[in-house]
Amino acid sequence: MDATKTNILPNLLSGFLDIEATNLKADFGIVICYCIKPAKSKKIIEKCVAPEELKSCHDREVLKHLIENLSKFDRVVTQYGKFFDLPFLRARALNLGLDFPPYKHLWQSDTYIIAKQKLCVSSRRLENLARFLNIKTKKTPITSEHWLGALMGKKKSLEYILDHCRRDIKILDRVYNRTYQFAAVAKTSI
Repeated sequence: MDATKTNILPNLLSGFLDIEATNLKADFGIVICYCIKPAKSKKIIEKCVAPEELKSCHDREVLKHLIENLSKFDRVVTQYGKFFDLPFLRARALNLGLDFPPYKHLWQSDTYIIAKQKLCVSSRRLENLARFLNIKTKKTPITSEHWLGALMGKKKSLEYILDHCRRDIKILDRVYNRTYQFAAVAKTSI
């Protein structure tokens, strides 16, 4: 594949987004951390809750930082983000009275949807897609010890989860760049 071809609509700035949260539902959980990797960049924009914020169930600063940084992009690429990350973030922002990007302000692409529609594979999980596409990864497993440590505000556990998130967006970038050509780059709003 020609490395000079763009994987995104011309003149649009895209970012690869992943979050980690304390629960799968925004009314019972908060955002632990997020990472955004701008397309064609090694730089990662990230923020993790401070232990004292986590102990008091406050993710306001993480969400403010994330929303501010989302505004720098025209498109966000996620893995299952249409169904989890983006609705979770929107719900948390609404709960906290923060202005989340409105309809048609930010476009999105999702590698889970590309895999579901265009690939016949046993699992559409990011790790399986990377393995199937022969993408070498250094994905880290998150054990209950890490989650429980993070929930207790242990810095080492929070750093481990943030590192896991960083690794996921690097893998996401590579999976997307191997699969995007099989799906239309639609103007699908977050």
